[in-house]
Amino acid sequence: MKRRNAELTLRRALLEQAIHQYLLHAQASGRHGRALFAEAAHWIWADDEDAWPYSFVRVCDVLSLDVAAARVAIEDGRLRGRLPDQRARGATHGDTMILPTTTRLRSLVKPATLR
Repeated sequence: MKRRNAELTLRRALLEQAIHQYLLHAQASGRHGRALFAEAAHWIWADDEDAWPYSFVRVCDVLSLDVAAARVAIEDGRLRGRLPDQRARGATHGDTMILPTTTRLRSLVKPATLR
């Protein structure tokens, strides 16, 4: 039971960090910020669920998130510059940006079991 909770916590943290990185650095102009955005984008948009257990697809499946709907919600957040939920300070410009947590993302997408 504790191991299962630890694995879910790790997957949730991985997803939240990737979304944070993707949204925070979407408009980055510096090399480092662009690299962080590209790394997160690659992970979010890759369809390599068979490649490794912590792929975006597998993480969403384990967390009962619909993969396509999660991607739409994340991309919508990038296009609008935010997703309602948790406030965080932008690293470079001091702008306030709204970042999603897994709980907020779950409320934006239907559970995977309803696909």
